[in-house]
Amino acid sequence: MQSRFLLMCFCLMVGQGCAKEKLHALWGELKADILMVDFGAQAIGSSTSQSIVLSSLGDRTVYVDSILLDSEESPFVFSAEAFAVRPSEVHEYVVQFAPTSVGAFIHFLTLSNDGNENTAITIQLMGEAF
Repeated sequence: MQSRFLLMCFCLMVGQGCAKEKLHALWGELKADILMVDFGAQAIGSSTSQSIVLSSLGDRTVYVDSILLDSEESPFVFSAEAFAVRPSEVHEYVVQFAPTSVGAFIHFLTLSNDGNENTAITIQLMGEAF
C-alpha cells in the first residue's frame, strides 16, 4: 500500500499524474489459504476432494496460467486449465485424491501466475492408499 502511495506522489511530482487504470495495473498477488493438503488414508478405488481457496491481494486480477504436478503418474486429480482471480474475490481450486494402488504419496502442485511478488505457489499434496 505504501509503495502505491509513493508511486502516486512521484507521478504527481513529475507532472504526469497517474490515471487510476495505471495504478490498478501495478500490484496483484495470488494467495492460497493452505500450502499443504493431507488427504489422509483411504481405500483404493475411492476418492476425496479438497478445496484450496485462492485470492488476489491488491488491486488487479491475477492470472494463473500454468498448473503443474511434479510427477506424471499421480493419484492426485486436478484441472490444468488456466483461470483468473479477481481482486476481493476467491477461487476454490479443487484437488482430488483418487488412488489406484497401495502406498503413501507426496507430490507438489505448482500454480504459476502473473503476480508481482510471488509468481508461483507450490502446494504439497499428501495421501495414503490401502
